Amino acid sequence: MLTTGFTVTKRGNEDDIIEGIIDVIGHGVPIVGSSSGDDFNLKKTYTFCNGKIYDNSVVCAVISSNLKIGYQVKHGYIPTEKSMFVNKAKDYIIHELDKKIAFDRYSEVLGKKKEEIWPTSMKLQQLGPISSAFMSFAKKLGVDVMKLSPIIEINCNMPLALCEYKPYLKGRFWIKGLDSVIDNKYLRFTEKVPQGTALYLMKTSKERSLKAVQESVKEGLKTVEKNASFALVFDCALHRWFLGKYAKRSVNLMKNTLKDVPFIGMYSYGEILDGKHTLSVVSMIVGQKLAVSKG
Repeated sequence: MLTTGFTVTKRGNEDDIIEGIIDVIGHGVPIVGSSSGDDFNLKKTYTFCNGKIYDNSVVCAVISSNLKIGYQVKHGYIPTEKSMFVNKAKDYIIHELDKKIAFDRYSEVLGKKKEEIWPTSMKLQQLGPISSAFMSFAKKLGVDVMKLSPIIEINCNMPLALCEYKPYLKGRFWIKGLDSVIDNKYLRFTEKVPQGTALYLMKTSKERSLKAVQESVKEGLKTVEKNASFALVFDCALHRWFLGKYAKRSVNLMKNTLKDVPFIGMYSYGEILDGKHTLSVVSMIVGQKLAVSKG
């Protein structure tokens, strides 16, 4: 599944698209893919299919095979001891955490003043999540936006995550990308955050983050017993930005793990494996052995 990623003027709506697909095919069929990006210009994203280019679209391919196929998602983050309960939320916006105004409680847990998280002087609230004007201006000046925008740096170093909240999946922490603060009170995310769940403050290191791609394909290779035909790999565009000059090393680690297995992939605005992930790496490894032996 490939869909158009979010921009300043629209959301990717991956959660709704995935739930719609599950309503048709059920929970037993893995859904793998990503959302397209535009190098953080956040102006327009596209998909293409059969020689045609589309916007606001979803491209799906149904694969039926007796071959073993491995799927995996990794992100390199581990939970801290800090967590918050989502008392009130609707779709992408959290209104209350631990029975307090969401931004107030988030600021307490993070240990930062609200102005240090979402500076009112930047006025991004009026321009959109991370505005195209802001991004373009920073690029022209050669400014490191990771240092200029606190919310981006916080997302990369200390994101929030849900411990598995879907009944048909277990054991994963789902990173949720905070994209803006509304009215200095509410938190808006790039993915839906269900009411009645717990958000954990996560942490990582450059080394742990570097290995996320390698670990994703390594786990997929185990499923196919290290006999792979090819691999699809979708890495987060923000993860690429976070790694900076070390991103090439991350790709080399993946190459060394896959050895001679051909692979293709992209840096995306959303990584998909049965749901939308962010700051994560999703891999699909197609094997050479049959899933069920004859006889």
